[in-house]
Amino acid sequence: FISTSAIVMTAPTPGTAFSKADAAPTFQWETYTGTSSYSLVLAHVGAVGFDKIIQEDNLTLNLLPMDNAAWQTMPSGTWYWTVLGYDGSGTMMPTDFTIFDFTVDSSK
Repeated sequence: FISTSAIVMTAPTPGTAFSKADAAPTFQWETYTGTSSYSLVLAHVGAVGFDKIIQEDNLTLNLLPMDNAAWQTMPSGTWYWTVLGYDGSGTMMPTDFTIFDFTVDSSK
């Protein structure tokens, strides 16, 4: 899953544990030369695979603060996330991607 030419995530760091009692996280990544828009994809691990997927498309900044309403509805457990970049014509660039993980704890 990890590629050296993929977009680099700067927050949250891989393996971070969040509590729903805390403020909603902000996702951030480094810009990639030639990229004009991004898609952020979050996927929750359920009993038989991914049971909830959140996708934010057409992001022009390398920053996405999650709103509190979305944060409070996110199931606890393990989440995986990645950012995909696209050039002006909609072609994915870089063509590789990196998957990161974090956990959500609703008991704190």
